[in-house]
Amino acid sequence: MSHPKSSDEQVLNYDLGIEEVIEKFIPREGYPSTLHTPIWDLLDRGGKRFRPLLVYLCCKMVGGNTRQVNQLAAAVELLHNMTLIHDDIEDNSDERRGKPCLHAMYGVPIAINTADLMAVKVFDMILSHQISPKSKIILLQKVTQRVTQMLHGQAIEIENRTTSSYDEEIVLEILRGKTSALIMLSSEIGMIIGNCTAEQLQLIERYAGYIGLAFQIIDDVLNLIADKKYGKEIGGDLREGKRTLIISHFMLHATNKDKTKFLQFFGQKNTSYKDIQQMLCLLKKCGSIEHCQKKADYYLNCALYYLQFLPENEARNSLTKLSRFLTKRNW
Repeated sequence: MSHPKSSDEQVLNYDLGIEEVIEKFIPREGYPSTLHTPIWDLLDRGGKRFRPLLVYLCCKMVGGNTRQVNQLAAAVELLHNMTLIHDDIEDNSDERRGKPCLHAMYGVPIAINTADLMAVKVFDMILSHQISPKSKIILLQKVTQRVTQMLHGQAIEIENRTTSSYDEEIVLEILRGKTSALIMLSSEIGMIIGNCTAEQLQLIERYAGYIGLAFQIIDDVLNLIADKKYGKEIGGDLREGKRTLIISHFMLHATNKDKTKFLQFFGQKNTSYKDIQQMLCLLKKCGSIEHCQKKADYYLNCALYYLQFLPENEARNSLTKLSRFLTKRNW
């Protein structure tokens, strides 16, 4: 059954030809097949593809030449998918976009090798682009900066799994690294290609940082309450023992009795569907899910505040719609 698209969700209908661009750098059929087949297995599963859209809309908003965007937008999407492969391995996840994760299908060595090729091709896409050498250097510096930030966030998350801390500030630091950094990079690339001013770049960084937080908080909520369109294992974060903002709120505000009940299942891979539902009831009882939905609304409003100081045009209006979709979606 198809889901009717909301007016905000329709902003995703832009066709930037991402697959066609990537195929020029990574053919669907090549030797050895274990290097090419897994990449297209993952890419053909789809996804929201909103990060490439951020590149396009940010470039357009500041009056840039959008014909220069597609290859860089494709690089961002490739980088995003590369991080998903690594993330799924490190989290020992089972499902990605409605199918088994690549490491579950092809094995960890092939999945790692696949992700490594994708990372290298990101730099290839930038270096082979028909922009000035100076612009290439600036973009490569931005990629290095944001990928380092992403790795920083992932490292903190890995370290935090073995502690008894559920500190909200630590969770937010992880989100700024793992999610906001790539959303910031996508927006920055578009602005830089569009020859924005230093002030405009600073504004878009703040916008994207807040949108990243709102997006990930809602993603964590959807992991618990979404329908099948979500495309990931419902309740997977609970089986994994992921320290989300929802869990931080619950551990701070729940009764000792409820926390004891919750923790006997939290982080257990064999936790049953019935147990997941019990945990979900405890989270709702504590108001943790509602708290995070309100938190996402707050970060959305912060993002839109900074967006209003950028040029008012069709592209900015589309960014506003995209921002609302990312924080009000059900998938």
